[in-house]
Amino acid sequence: KTASTDYSAIHDVHTYQVPVHSMFSVRIKSETNIPYPLRNRMLIRKITKTDSDVRKANWELGWYSASFREFGSFQLIADDIPPQIAVSGIADGAMASKASRIIVTATDNNEAIRNFRAELNGKWLMFSQKGRTFTYKFDENCLPGNHSLKISVEDEAGNTTVKNIRFTR
Repeated sequence: KTASTDYSAIHDVHTYQVPVHSMFSVRIKSETNIPYPLRNRMLIRKITKTDSDVRKANWELGWYSASFREFGSFQLIADDIPPQIAVSGIADGAMASKASRIIVTATDNNEAIRNFRAELNGKWLMFSQKGRTFTYKFDENCLPGNHSLKISVEDEAGNTTVKNIRFTR
């Protein structure tokens, strides 16, 4: 896998301290040829002095565009690095009868998790979220017996990571 790759110079649009009252489109043309596998993994990164944000870039007649609500500096980048999933409170093949919860931390190289989904035995399972941490407290949805937990995380560019954990409760 390659790291996030820059495909344009940084373009300054006014200053981030000036408020914007509605979404506006940022369009950037790539300065180099984008390899075919990366064409659907393009993002526009907004950079200010206080933070950085990425949005999925849509291809439109040779330009990539995304909508933002803040001014700042913008750059076209490619991202083919999938997010990472770290699980604590349970391990694959574990006996979890004494565990009280499952904690999942999802991280991404661009700090942009678009989707988190957990399924227990093929059924959606609700986790609470605080930042990048997702927590499930064992309840009536996870009765004693053998279980299969499937966790999938998708980043803003569409890269997906899936982790399967089998455990006994």
